[in-house]
Amino acid sequence: MIVELYRWIDMLILSSFSAGALAGYLNSGSWWCARWFRATLAGAFLIAGSLSFLEQVHQFTDEISWATITLVAFKTSIGSIWLIRQGIGVLLLLLALLPTGRALLFFCFIALALALSPVGHPIAAESVTLAVATHFLHLACFALWFGGLAVLITSPTARTDLFILAHFSRLAIGMVVGLTATGLMLSWHFIPDWLAILSTMYGRILSAKLILFLAVLWVARKNKHLVREAQSTHGSVLRDHLLTRRLWFEITGLLLVSALAVWLGHQMLPMDI
Repeated sequence: MIVELYRWIDMLILSSFSAGALAGYLNSGSWWCARWFRATLAGAFLIAGSLSFLEQVHQFTDEISWATITLVAFKTSIGSIWLIRQGIGVLLLLLALLPTGRALLFFCFIALALALSPVGHPIAAESVTLAVATHFLHLACFALWFGGLAVLITSPTARTDLFILAHFSRLAIGMVVGLTATGLMLSWHFIPDWLAILSTMYGRILSAKLILFLAVLWVARKNKHLVREAQSTHGSVLRDHLLTRRLWFEITGLLLVSALAVWLGHQMLPMDI
């Protein structure tokens, strides 16, 4: 469960970087874009990666030594992925020293998503390249949706700006479509037949994740209706308190979806049973 916790933290860090990128894109200047915040996130990413790697090394041997760490780091695929990940983490830490700009914020987000893509089941697929690329898009869509919600919740100015709300609403539709399409593609990679959805632990967790995702979509649809209502009246009836409450429901649902996704990533694949 410790490795799963670190993976979940990774997803939250990725979503925080996406929040910074979206805050810059939507011109809703906030601490999400601040250099100190990006440096903190990069440091947390490096620490989480190191602790997760040590936990994985511990699975190879009960005695953790410098020789064992070096062996796993340079002689295994797990080590190679970890070295690339940590290299990207160091790059993000150095980039935090540069002045904030839209291109830089999106570059940091994309770099981090790339670092997290070759992890878990995708690297065990028959078509590794396609599975990892699909996983990258899946992570990016989730993080952008989650990050946008985080910006709206923490910024009253952004939450009451009809231009920003309309912009994010259109973006969220694209992220939902992308998340659904890539989720179906990943399921197609790993589920040999639809009976496995109910007969295996992997399938049952996937089903729970899907049901929760549909509930989040229902809340998101209600939020979109509020935004359209406000647009039709030029903002005179924007019910901010109701919108804020529903945004909290939406982001909490996505937190639970991400937790199930991480748990799912550590289950035995139906094709391996």
